Amino acid sequence: MKKLLPILAILIFLAGCSKKDDAVAPDAGTVVAGTYNVTRLEIDSPGTVNDSKLTLPVTNAGVTVSATLIATRKTEKTVSLLFTQKTTGKPDTPTDFGEVEVRANGSNYDMYDGTDKIGTVVGNTFTIDATDSGTRIIIVGTK
Repeated sequence: MKKLLPILAILIFLAGCSKKDDAVAPDAGTVVAGTYNVTRLEIDSPGTVNDSKLTLPVTNAGVTVSATLIATRKTEKTVSLLFTQKTTGKPDTPTDFGEVEVRANGSNYDMYDGTDKIGTVVGNTFTIDATDSGTRIIIVGTK
């Protein structure tokens, strides 16, 4: 019996220890990565009258236009962005936006191209709001 007491004491000690939650939160690149179905697309060029403001997908005369934005994790702090327009009866039109830095901002994530903030991810909603050569582009999508 004396030999069993130390073993019993060890078992009681181990049973009483609480397990720590060793789960590591996913990094920013992993959280932002995914395929987003574009729901809004706006292009505003200075000096133009016919700026585009579309709610996607849109169908006109049997032709549907939709788009996706794929964010692919490159590192824990970066993703590459690929925007693809899809039009019924035509080949897909991909546009590579390159890599952007992703920074946590509370429970949200901000995206930067160098020092310029170009977008945010809030929950499952991805928004790009960027200006290039005077043309403002807004892309909104959801996972």
